[in-house]
Amino acid sequence: MLETYREEFVAFRQTVAREEYLHFAGLKETIELEPVYERYAALFTPEAVAWLRAELDATSDLFPTQRYGIRLLISFAQRAFVERAVAPLTEEIAEVESALMLSVNGEDTPFHQSAVLLARESSGERRRNIYQERLRSIETVNPRRLQRLQRIHEGASTLGFSCYRQMLERQTGLEYERLCRELNSWMERSEGSYHARLGEALERDLRISPQYADRGDQPHFQQLVEYDEHFPSSGLRKAYEETLQGLGIRGEKQSNVAIDDEDRPRKHPRAFCSPIQIPEEIKLVIRPTGGQNDYQALMHEGGHAQHFAWTSPNLLPEFRYAGDNAVTECYAFLFNYLVTDPLWLADVVSFGLNYGFVERTRLHKLLYLRRYIGKMEYELRLHSQEPSEGSAEDYTRILTRATGFRYHPEEYLIDTDDGFYSADYLRAWAVEVLLREHLRTRFGRRWWRSRRAGDYLIDLWSTGQRYTVEELAKLAGLGDLSFDPLFMELLDA
Repeated sequence: MLETYREEFVAFRQTVAREEYLHFAGLKETIELEPVYERYAALFTPEAVAWLRAELDATSDLFPTQRYGIRLLISFAQRAFVERAVAPLTEEIAEVESALMLSVNGEDTPFHQSAVLLARESSGERRRNIYQERLRSIETVNPRRLQRLQRIHEGASTLGFSCYRQMLERQTGLEYERLCRELNSWMERSEGSYHARLGEALERDLRISPQYADRGDQPHFQQLVEYDEHFPSSGLRKAYEETLQGLGIRGEKQSNVAIDDEDRPRKHPRAFCSPIQIPEEIKLVIRPTGGQNDYQALMHEGGHAQHFAWTSPNLLPEFRYAGDNAVTECYAFLFNYLVTDPLWLADVVSFGLNYGFVERTRLHKLLYLRRYIGKMEYELRLHSQEPSEGSAEDYTRILTRATGFRYHPEEYLIDTDDGFYSADYLRAWAVEVLLREHLRTRFGRRWWRSRRAGDYLIDLWSTGQRYTVEELAKLAGLGDLSFDPLFMELLDA
């Protein structure tokens, strides 16, 4: 009976992943999730959850791997039960945003393209105009987003939880409030250094004083267009494939990984990896816009792709299609931050005199880190009570304080992810530093040129998401998860 459930679980996850890939890659105008959830509804009813709990109770403590697998299936069933209730709204929001048009400089521009325009626009006035148009479009979708979030909370309540936050804490075993307190303590300690460096960078790069820095300026600030010549589009895939080759992996020969870098009008600007069949069919999707952000995006999603591509097909399905997302994010960050490593820059993209660039990317990483600490604090409030428009005030206050850029209430829902993904990102950042230092110590400063390092990573990747990121760190000999090395690295820069 459990094996049949697992087979249906895999079929469901593959069908949803393919549907999401086709839509967000711009290959399909609509996204049809509701029929998929209806077809597989028996997997995630309250009765199915109760049956899985009975299976867990019947499984001896002598079989911890089986028990952990069943717990992952229970978590899946609970989350999918909630997602089923909002599937029509999820579809509607995705399709509306895909069809939205903004008026930019007298021309109609797709909503998703506005993020690209903000990153490339050097004029502060034009950025403000684009951003205001974007906010107006976001506001038209907010009633649907609020209704969707309210239904998510109702679904958690139906399953017997006091709120959505409690459901996620029970599933993951994480104490989000304790984690948030620890990270906020570090953020407070970085306050003076961060704002001094940010203010200097804003005046140098954008010619604006810190008090005028707006959320609409942030994409261009982080684009670093003055370094575009070192990151040509023609060298993008070459840099990724050369990195893999140094590790003993022939990326261009991997039949199970397909890179989709074509430009399509409806293609989402945010790069993503879609593991449709793990490990047999992995899609890596990127919409290049030029410059170093493309390289970071491709390397990040490439880290995901290699993890899923080398995941053992012999693992239980729940260790391939479920588990702790901080694990795969750790591998993504490991590849992502090669683009900020001075030796990799000189070695792979022939960018030798890179000190100024590296220093700026360290500030940007600290900005990202503080932003995600702010997001987690905000989501902690958002998911602990009945969602309402009043949450917008919390959003603007917390994110503005965290980043130093003025945030706007219109984005209080679009700037959140389901499932406290902010916590997964933060834990992944912490372990990535430990893993990177381990690779340097064991295989040399240029570890990406070591086939032995590649073999080591393949061994880790083969475990899929069998372990939490904390367990993986201990098993790999990295020690306990700690945020100290991460912050010390950024604050000492």
